[in-house]
Amino acid sequence: MNNEFFPLLTSSYILIIRILHVCYKLYIFVVRCFCNYLNNVTMNNQFSAMSSLRRFLKLNTNGSIQYPRGILQFKMENKHSYYSFRHYKASLKGAELPVVLKVEYQLPSWRKFHITKLLTKMTIPFYCGIPSLREKYWCIDISCNGYMELYEFASHADAEAFMKSLVMRNIERRAMPGSLKTEIVDDSLEAFIDNWRSNVA
Repeated sequence: MNNEFFPLLTSSYILIIRILHVCYKLYIFVVRCFCNYLNNVTMNNQFSAMSSLRRFLKLNTNGSIQYPRGILQFKMENKHSYYSFRHYKASLKGAELPVVLKVEYQLPSWRKFHITKLLTKMTIPFYCGIPSLREKYWCIDISCNGYMELYEFASHADAEAFMKSLVMRNIERRAMPGSLKTEIVDDSLEAFIDNWRSNVA
């Protein structure tokens, strides 16, 4: 009985190992395809998700990334009142002609803020590591589920290229029809906020 049982058990183990090996190869294949997809979904390679992830990890290791605390309130001309809920800043060399990209949009009411806040935190490494992005504010108007994102890029060309990236396409896909508005301002983010404060004072 035992002599017949052990060969059968050994054969079963070998079969399981072979199945696991095939599953592992399939998993590696899927991961590589997904990585290749992420590397090619954007028009400019420096704006690809994987390029951003690699650079983000490098910046994080060097201690070049900060998440400053403090809340800013923006009262806009369109009567929106935004509060910042996250601030990202990368310690990079100064840009000669920085620009600010302002993105405003509204999400459907079923997209709850706490879920959106979590998702934006999880996706930071996949686009905040692009070489030209120096700083960003995430803001919300809770009264209408409206969002405003403020980016500082190293140049006007970088901001325009980012507007064609996967990140912006995802925002457009999630936003309510007709609610997405973008504007590029030739100034640093710090100067943009100072000017805004002067205008509303």
